[in-house]
Amino acid sequence: MDNYFNAKLDFFRSLNKSDKKNKKAIINMDDVKGKEIAAIINNSVKLIKVGSNSENDYFIKEYNIKNNKIFITLVNKFNKKEYLLESLMHGEFNIINIAIAIATALELGININDIKKITIFILTAVLFTLGP
Repeated sequence: MDNYFNAKLDFFRSLNKSDKKNKKAIINMDDVKGKEIAAIINNSVKLIKVGSNSENDYFIKEYNIKNNKIFITLVNKFNKKEYLLESLMHGEFNIINIAIAIATALELGININDIKKITIFILTAVLFTLGP
């Protein structure tokens, strides 16, 4: 696991040194290792924090797991928009994964309605592929 984390650190150190413009790092602040990564991000990179705490840039306001679905309310702290999301993914651990994926898409400028359409398409394709 240390090799995996060290590889992540190397990636973000490279991002810090990169000459590219509009660099962003989207980090899971609910994870101790995520906080370690956030600590090394320099001012040349826009740090976007995601997690359950309302101090994060995107935070999980609430979630519910019901009927094999995850329902999440994700809030963008800066524009105060709330995004209501539904996923067929299983497991509480996927809540932060979904939040990070949605925050990443939003930061890339993808409209929330398009994100929902893409998600439905991907899940349908996966279910079709894995189905009976």
